Amino acid sequence: MKKQKKTALLIVGRNCAEALTEILQHCGADVMLAQNCRQARAALRRFPVDIVVSEPSLDDGSWWTIRKELLRSESPAVFAVCLPRADGGVTDLLESGCSAVLAPPYDERRIRRIVEAVPDGTRR
Repeated sequence: MKKQKKTALLIVGRNCAEALTEILQHCGADVMLAQNCRQARAALRRFPVDIVVSEPSLDDGSWWTIRKELLRSESPAVFAVCLPRADGGVTDLLESGCSAVLAPPYDERRIRRIVEAVPDGTRR
């Protein structure tokens, strides 16, 4: 049986988006981009996603705004927060409901594990 391709929604700046898009595509995921909470909510209403990666702060909200949207829709999507650097706050993010914390330089093996951890057939 063929594995279902995963879909990732990135709500990150251009620099993060370029690097993460390349890695996620290399890991076999389709990638959609959003620049803020409004665009992310619109994408989540139109398309089922398996993975969401957000920066902590967005122009019109934060990662938690998007996480609440996923909880309301009972989406099983894996949620990762992308920090500009790995220098603290990781434990708080994980305790607040995010599944993973990413920071540059992005580790393809780690991102592949995130993609592969999403079970097939979990889309809403």
